[in-house]
Amino acid sequence: MKRIDKLHKENRSVYGIEMSNNDFSSFINVEPVDISLTQKFIIRKQEKAKLLLVSGKQRVYLSDNDIISTILDMEKNCIDWFLNSFIKLYNDEFEVFNFKLEDKLYKGIGISYYQSQREISLFSDTKIDINDFIFILNFIFSKDKQWENDTSQENFGKRTIIKYITLIDYYSNQFERSKNYLKKIGYPICKPNFVTASKSIPASKIKNMFSDVSSFDISKYL
Repeated sequence: MKRIDKLHKENRSVYGIEMSNNDFSSFINVEPVDISLTQKFIIRKQEKAKLLLVSGKQRVYLSDNDIISTILDMEKNCIDWFLNSFIKLYNDEFEVFNFKLEDKLYKGIGISYYQSQREISLFSDTKIDINDFIFILNFIFSKDKQWENDTSQENFGKRTIIKYITLIDYYSNQFERSKNYLKKIGYPICKPNFVTASKSIPASKIKNMFSDVSSFDISKYL
């Protein structure tokens, strides 16, 4: 987001940091609006921006693999709820949510918040509420969509959604619709489980696999 880049540039100027120094970090407060969540959030901006969940002394970053693993570790009814929510989001059936970066209000798009409290565990053994987790997801979806708009890369915002739909559907349900798609793009479904598969191939290669959205057929999920 341009606002994040602007704040990072201002921080560089304040501290006299050269533009070539990619190790310099800005920390930007992110505040959910219109909902009471149990955790706090900040953005760590270096060359890229990452949303961190702040829980006590922990600052936790969730990669796509962490997010998928977290969902796959949930009860089946929760897995299905997320899967259906992602399918709706792919079809532009989204919820608008509000958040602040420092003191400025922004609107994002994503999935709906869960209707009740539910504690979930992250890989870091951090205990959070399911809606803290959903806020992280929605921030990712909104950042991807904003990047699509800023760069005119058609359907860029759908890449992460496709990854979540197909991997969660395959490893939760073993459905042929997702198996066929993952085989087509070369994802290593020959591995026994998601964790093993995700560690067997570089993240950059996985990112490229899901970059061609034209080979994905959402009608198989409706």
